[in-house]
Amino acid sequence: MRRFGLVVLFSVLLASCSGSAVFNSKELTRTRALALLNKSGKITPTQDILITHEAAKLGINAPWLSPGMDIVDEPARRYFLRYMDMGVRRAKLRTPLRREMTEVTGISDAPMGQGIKEVDFMWRFSDDVPEFVTKYTGMSSLPREGRATFKLYDDGWRVEEVDFDVER
Repeated sequence: MRRFGLVVLFSVLLASCSGSAVFNSKELTRTRALALLNKSGKITPTQDILITHEAAKLGINAPWLSPGMDIVDEPARRYFLRYMDMGVRRAKLRTPLRREMTEVTGISDAPMGQGIKEVDFMWRFSDDVPEFVTKYTGMSSLPREGRATFKLYDDGWRVEEVDFDVER
């Protein structure tokens, strides 16, 4: 009986050590970073999207937009709650679009200090973006670049910030 108890105790210790070594790894790989991004709860649907410079020029001259930047006509009202305010190149959509991470493209040490990493990634809208929205925002379902900041804690890496509007 005593031998059985020692075998059980040794097995439990071995299993807990091997599991925590993998889970609490100080190494941040691309695969691990992608999994953490997807589990972070920071990848939420958005109504607020960036308008590219080229699309903003087109939108400012659109017949459905007043000089005061009010949406005055269909079909824009079907898609936009707001187009631009005071030259800020952002639109607010009536229906949120979901985002999904497609790959991690790089990991580097952040200049902010030890235990902090910057993770570059590709993402895309998982919903089909209506053609009208694509035309006047420049956004589509094509992959885009983003950047996240990760911080190392005693129990492993955590996502601190995610920026979907990285323009390089």
